[in-house]
Formats: sequence, structure tokens, C-alpha cells
Amino acid sequence: MIHKKITTGFVIQDYNGKNCVGQEFIAGDQVNYEDVEGKPIIPLEKENYQPFDMVQPGKEKKIDHYVIWMWQCVTPQLYGPYSTPEKQQTEIDRLRAEQGEDDHTFFVMNVTKGSTVEF
Repeated sequence: MIHKKITTGFVIQDYNGKNCVGQEFIAGDQVNYEDVEGKPIIPLEKENYQPFDMVQPGKEKKIDHYVIWMWQCVTPQLYGPYSTPEKQQTEIDRLRAEQGEDDHTFFVMNVTKGSTVEF
């Protein structure tokens, strides 16, 4: 059964000047459960432990953005990586202006930074 576990607690954030440099969640004792419609429930079984991991500042998942350009759905060419979706879109716009719209297909591919991309 799909349900939500709601844990009341506290967030403690460490700052160096105005920049957050770390944070942690301290879980309290109060836990409530709800079904997908938000109605209170009592779960039928004890859930597996799930740690309260929080993404630390500067540790956000980094993404590489690519553009795949295909002519008549063959001969794919890979462009990138680009650091932001905006730069990825700029490359698509450039390729459209350069190559035209006829018989060309563009795909976007976003992968975890540093992943090997082959095709």
C-alpha cells in the first residue's frame, strides 16, 4: 500500500557568514501516516529504515546536458555536455538555424555529471 510517513523534527543549519555550509535533520518522536488522499492511517507493517539524508550545500547532484541531432532518424551526432538546460537549448536553437527544420530530429539527454555517454 502506498502511503506517506510524516516525521516531525528539526533542521539545524550551519552558516559561514551568509552561506549555508551544512545541515542536518533531527527526527522527533511524533510520526503520522497518511494514505495518498491525505487521510490518517495505521500502516499494516513496519517499514524498512530509511535515513533522513539531506543534500548538503555544494553537494547537489550535478547534471551534464547533451543534444542528440539526427538526420532522417539516422546518423546521430552528439553535442555537449552543456552545464545548464539553457545552454543546451541554445545549442538546439543554433543547430536549427544552421541545419534547418526539414528531416532533422533533436533529442535532449541529461545524465549524471561524469557519466560515460556512448552510442
